[in-house]
Amino acid sequence: MTPCARGAQTGSYTNFFADALIAEAELDARVVGIHAAMGGGTGMNRFEKRFFERTFDVGIAEQARARARPKRRALPGGARPSTSLHCFL
Repeated sequence: MTPCARGAQTGSYTNFFADALIAEAELDARVVGIHAAMGGGTGMNRFEKRFFERTFDVGIAEQARARARPKRRALPGGARPSTSLHCFL
């Protein structure tokens, strides 16, 4: 019997993403997060609680989020941004 068949909980992508991004940010001070007003749906809210000064909310503007990432050279210290996207299907 597989763990899922026994009723074991599986992790969500949101939590996996947040955990991985926080772990990377703990190792590298250049890691920053960019989201488009969807911190809760993407896990960025957890990143923001830990690294407020390294989180950028570009508002309800996914286009701005997508354009902000390539401009990382404008961020201090050669930042390594990670963006999140919340998709409504």
